[in-house]
Amino acid sequence: MKISTKVILPLILISALSILFAGCFTVPTDESPGFTPGTITGTIAAPCCSTSAGPVTEPQGVPPEYWCYYCKNTWSLQEGVKVVLAYGLDKIATTTTDKDGKYTFTNVPPAKNYVITAYCPDYDDDRPLVKDVALKVVEGKTYDAKITDCVSTALGLVVDYLVENTTVLGPEEIVLDGVIAGIPNFYGFPEFKKLVERICEIAPGCVDLFEDEKVPDYLCRAAQEIGRKVIPDLDLGCVGGYTPGPGPGPTPATTYKVFYNGNGNTGGTAPTDANNYIAGATVTVLGPGILVRTNYTFSHWDTQADDNGTNYNPTDTFSMPAANVTLYAQWQEDAQYTVTYNANGGTGSQTDPNSPYYVGATVTVLGQGTIARTNYTFNGWNTAANGTGTAYDPADTFTMPASNVVLYAQWLKLDPLMSPVDVVPGQEQIRINLRDANNNLVPNLDNKNDWYVELTVADSDATIVSVQYGGHNIGPWDFQIRVKNIPTGTELRNVTVIYNGYGYPLVLHQAY
Repeated sequence: MKISTKVILPLILISALSILFAGCFTVPTDESPGFTPGTITGTIAAPCCSTSAGPVTEPQGVPPEYWCYYCKNTWSLQEGVKVVLAYGLDKIATTTTDKDGKYTFTNVPPAKNYVITAYCPDYDDDRPLVKDVALKVVEGKTYDAKITDCVSTALGLVVDYLVENTTVLGPEEIVLDGVIAGIPNFYGFPEFKKLVERICEIAPGCVDLFEDEKVPDYLCRAAQEIGRKVIPDLDLGCVGGYTPGPGPGPTPATTYKVFYNGNGNTGGTAPTDANNYIAGATVTVLGPGILVRTNYTFSHWDTQADDNGTNYNPTDTFSMPAANVTLYAQWQEDAQYTVTYNANGGTGSQTDPNSPYYVGATVTVLGQGTIARTNYTFNGWNTAANGTGTAYDPADTFTMPASNVVLYAQWLKLDPLMSPVDVVPGQEQIRINLRDANNNLVPNLDNKNDWYVELTVADSDATIVSVQYGGHNIGPWDFQIRVKNIPTGTELRNVTVIYNGYGYPLVLHQAY
């Protein structure tokens, strides 16, 4: 007699609950009095539980080509989750995983196909998180179930299914160890492979496996194929689909999904709504979660990618239509700010081709460009015109603030400083003390042929006799211009000293 889908699925759920709340435990029959109990150990991992203890980093030592059937790389070890050991329909013991996701069951009688079930604490319905199977517990030995994964979960579901839905197959009669030892031949079972793949697809959402319409079908087919290794003509009613049970039975309501699309996001993932909604159900819109887009801020959701549909903000609600709904993230471009360069008394310009910048961007300070100032040398930039702000040299960097930035050119006077002119009529000379901007003597200006001096003395015919730079005869003065015909008491009005040693005239000073 074929078993109806309508009967099978409720039986699975009811049986699972009965296991959890059973008041007395049953252990396998001891055929050898005085046996030494064994031990079952393992590690619980899952992709969706909030008690993650650390990422799964190794695929149980299997070749990479089989990794997708074992653990997705997003799975994490689970800490503090409830783990139940069952044999057939009977719960044997309960424990909790440690900080590394490990569990241990001791005093376990020798037997085959114990089922280990971990329950997700994120849900109030005691929802199975993942499953595993202890294929054979040998007397006095330890069986290591290793890390839970899609394959082990599928095996656990198959064992439970065969025990719950047949009267002739108990845990000891179900053949799994010989099949698994033939990896990859085991994946020759197409329905089991489909079951594993489907679990891998939906497990990251922590969706109740039986809410996915394909899982029960694949589970029935896989269980039937594995069960036929013992009972060749086993028929669980799942060839060509489930056979309806007696009577018409209620027609399941059609359900629909809400999907979220990042719509150009550069990081994170769009939130997942694991719920199935019937038409007319109230849907609460989710927030953006960890969804990000560089230089943009999440604004709202819209039913169209171009924002021409219906807008929804997080926590808004809407009535589910009789169709799936996709909500697209809408993004508001972040503000940008400018970096400008101010000649600050000079001429010319410098322009940053990368301006404006987003807040937080790295700005590289430019050189002086065509900016110049007569008789001054460029000395970097400053955020204040008078040099009291933050100073920057070309090629320095800074992080763009949430405001415009103006960088002012800073200048050092190029001309050496000239002391007050000392007119000594009796010696027919004018002596000038040259210092740079830091009041140091100006070196390497000793070629008098490079100097040119313009001297204007009011009401006189004074002319230059000689130019002398340096030397002990000058005394405290660095530069001496000897002239003649300077009348006693004459007030010096203008002296222009020009140095041609750079290959072009350099006006050092004008005194008035």
